[in-house]
Amino acid sequence: MNIGKRIKARREQLNMSQAQLAQKLNYRSRSSINKIELGHNDITQSKVIAFAKALKTTPAYLMGWEDDTNDINYKNMINIPSYDELNNRLEVREASAKLQLPNTLFNDNCNYFYLFMPDDSMIMENIHKNDLLIFNDHTKIKNGNTGLLEIQNKLIIRKFFIDKNSQTITLLAYDGHTPPLSFKSHDEFTVIGILNYVLEKK
Repeated sequence: MNIGKRIKARREQLNMSQAQLAQKLNYRSRSSINKIELGHNDITQSKVIAFAKALKTTPAYLMGWEDDTNDINYKNMINIPSYDELNNRLEVREASAKLQLPNTLFNDNCNYFYLFMPDDSMIMENIHKNDLLIFNDHTKIKNGNTGLLEIQNKLIIRKFFIDKNSQTITLLAYDGHTPPLSFKSHDEFTVIGILNYVLEKK
């Protein structure tokens, strides 16, 4: 079921008309909602969040990442900023584009942020382009961890390995053709965060 069908199903479950939903979301007419439900019009990330609130559900449900349609108590949710928002890179109009997920998924000792997988460099690890990735902000990376790393001002997502004998650090992509990166010191790259969850785009 795509996002348009999920929006329609949830709207009908709440006995809400297209016109009522359009009004809640400041659309000019019900036809905008109809086009979204039919899959003719896409919606932005921030609009997914607005739809979820209007329909009393989660962005994760609307995107097809979970199947629970129960009403959401937003007191039990955690706001997760995007990586860009965390670093003040978003424009003002996107400043409200936080992801809300149940706080039971998260450890109070960490801060979290999300970003969308930019490419298919980890496809053999079942991480696909446009999957939503949630990271904690820990910078101490261990063998086998997948991390968001910065190398020469470029962000990459790679799996981390260290050879204890040679102390060589290897960062691996999993797409079958991107060569590994090797380093002798942690000082040659920066760990931004450690991957916690992958929410597949359906």
